[in-house]
Amino acid sequence: MTSHSARPSSVLLDALGADAARLDARLVPYLAGSAEGDVVCTGVFDVAGGRFRRLGLLARPVAGPELVIARFGRDVPFRVVNREVVTPRGHRELRAERVFTFGSSSERFADALRLGRVPGTLINVLGRARRLALVLCCTVTDEGFLRIHSEGLWMRFGGRRIRLPRFLGVEALLINGVDAATGRLTVDARVRHPILGVVTEYRGAFDYRVEARSAETPP
Repeated sequence: MTSHSARPSSVLLDALGADAARLDARLVPYLAGSAEGDVVCTGVFDVAGGRFRRLGLLARPVAGPELVIARFGRDVPFRVVNREVVTPRGHRELRAERVFTFGSSSERFADALRLGRVPGTLINVLGRARRLALVLCCTVTDEGFLRIHSEGLWMRFGGRRIRLPRFLGVEALLINGVDAATGRLTVDARVRHPILGVVTEYRGAFDYRVEARSAETPP
């Protein structure tokens, strides 16, 4: 653990506030992102995908594109591009596009994070259609890892935002950590339905680098 007298600014670090000083120092550069380009993460997930596979396609008409993953596998190569932007309304957003490769095909999952109104929270807008949004709470574990868990799911319907009841929603949990043996950064994410159990998950270690930003670079 270490403290940071001149803490860098990013959507994730700002959500943590003073608690960011408790992060493992190896996580801070990654969570800080880069003003110079996109943060590109690559690796192989131990497991990744949607547990209900093709049945998950039934949710796509509601959820929209680049949200529901209809494949599941082990040793799944992936690429994630993180980009922090300022929207036309002046909101800072951390946009991510994940590409999971299952054999000869791939699945995409896109989302965006922005600061919530309550300190320590984020709003997670899901998919390309942005019809669904999670309210997330950010904390730091005793090991110095970033822990993010959901506190509610909202849906945009007819120009209004409606909070979905628990039995129609999901609960998300993500931990960004460090592998004790290799020093590589790790991610462990699970999305759980209160009745059906785990519906989507991915976990494994990854490397990251900063790539020059271009207008064509996703997301």
